[in-house]
Amino acid sequence: MPCIVGVGNWARYGHIPALQMLPDYEITAASSRRQETADAIAKESGFAHSFNNARTLIHHSEVGLVAVLPLAPQHSRWAVAAFDVEFFCDKT
Repeated sequence: MPCIVGVGNWARYGHIPALQMLPDYEITAASSRRQETADAIAKESGFAHSFNNARTLIHHSEVGLVAVLPLAPQHSRWAVAAFDVEFFCDKT
């Protein structure tokens, strides 16, 4: 199942609504540096899981696709982490 790493405003108002329109995908999890932010996005968007640690999210048993959406300086770290567990990684 798809998940989102980094749920700032661009993810919240752009990527998440766009991904939710795809009929073959259901976003199950999101992560943010702050648990409160991840919890709020998960509740607002109907995600089953929220994390304050992207590595925990990437290794969660229900995750099979990762969209990496943090600010550019953090992209490579999370893209490499997702590649390490053989997930597709979307650098936007």
